[in-house]
Amino acid sequence: MIKYPYVSFEVEVAPNSKRKKTIWRPIIELIVFCGTQFAAYPVLVDSGADYNIFHSGLLEALGGKLTKGKKRRIVALGNQPLKGYMHNIKLKLVGGNKFESSAIFSNQIPDHALGVLGQNGFFDRYKITFNYKAKTINIS
Repeated sequence: MIKYPYVSFEVEVAPNSKRKKTIWRPIIELIVFCGTQFAAYPVLVDSGADYNIFHSGLLEALGGKLTKGKKRRIVALGNQPLKGYMHNIKLKLVGGNKFESSAIFSNQIPDHALGVLGQNGFFDRYKITFNYKAKTINIS
């Protein structure tokens, strides 16, 4: 079992507000492999996501070509359609083993957005336990 801490963020309570509050999110660092290249990538562990979804810039930085994947259209947050390309890749949890997976890479994700680990390609391979009270994620 690997235990990761939640990550805290200070956010405004409302737009243009001086008041801030702390929110906690289940974010981990993941190693993404494409061919012989690899990179660390922060991702949100999201049990509500159907797929692993990463920014296309990551794939391109690792020498991959976005449109060589299988074209996919999915519905994202707020019922917004998202176009991307499914690629078979290898992933590695920090402190864990490398494993075969797949991810949808898209250039329609904002540059500052985190990657997402979802049901297909992550939750179907591991037992994930969220403990919000302790602010930890256990992956086994």
